[in-house]
Order: sequence, then structure tokens, then C-alpha cells
Amino acid sequence: MSRRTASLSLFYLVSAMVMLGGFGDLAITELMEAQRDMLSGGGAYPVSPPAERTFLTVLHVMAAGLVGVGAACLLLTHFGIRRGQRWALGGVAVGIGCAEGANTLGMFVLGSPFWVVTATYLLLLALALLLALVPTFAFHAASDGQD
Repeated sequence: MSRRTASLSLFYLVSAMVMLGGFGDLAITELMEAQRDMLSGGGAYPVSPPAERTFLTVLHVMAAGLVGVGAACLLLTHFGIRRGQRWALGGVAVGIGCAEGANTLGMFVLGSPFWVVTATYLLLLALALLLALVPTFAFHAASDGQD
């Protein structure tokens, strides 16, 4: 598999996973334990139904943003990166980097174990960027000149 194919596959994969993760967040209908614990002050105060609805609404709005970022990055990958448009790399890096960076940080602060999943998206994005941007000569010594 060539570096180009590997990096392009990773860009498609990460973009699709961001979009699917957003759809997964849209499917959440009740607070998870980590969220309820944070909103209730560690269980000291009950969470009112209006506060719960507001939190879920904000979660769904952020999830819709993830769906949009994932879809936009899929389009940037297909119509930009695949055709050699280097500017599209920056668009995908900024879009997914900001969206999933904020998502990862938010979940980590809430104490949700799912922050590891979104951090993995960021690591895969970094790997895809590395494969796409590092000059070819950096790989020749390790791969006997095969790209």
C-alpha cells in the first residue's frame, strides 16, 4: 500500500468516524452517569428535568456540529485531498482538530471514559497528516525506496 493510499484511507476513516460519532451523540436520549454526576454536584443536588432537557439539547446541537464537520471533511477529502489539493489538508486538520479537540477535552473534564475514542481520532488524523506531508525522502531509507 502506498503512502498516498494509506493517508487517503485514514482521512476518509477519520472523517466518517467523526460523522458517525455525531450521529451516535444525537441518539442519546438521557443523561449518562458521568453527566448526571457532574450536573448534580457529585450527587449533592438532584438534577431538575428542565436542566436535563437543556443539557441534552446542548449535547444534540454539538453532535449536529460533529455531523457537519465530518461530512465537510469527507467532501474535502474526496474533492480536495484525493485530487492533490494541499489546501484541503489544512481544512480537514482545522475542522477535525478543533471539533474533536473540544469534544475530547469536554469529555475528559466530565470524567467520561469515551474521551479515549475521540483522542484516537486525533491521533489517526495526525498520522494521516504525517503520511501526507512528510517529504518522500524521509521514507526511502526505511522502505528501500518504495513509496
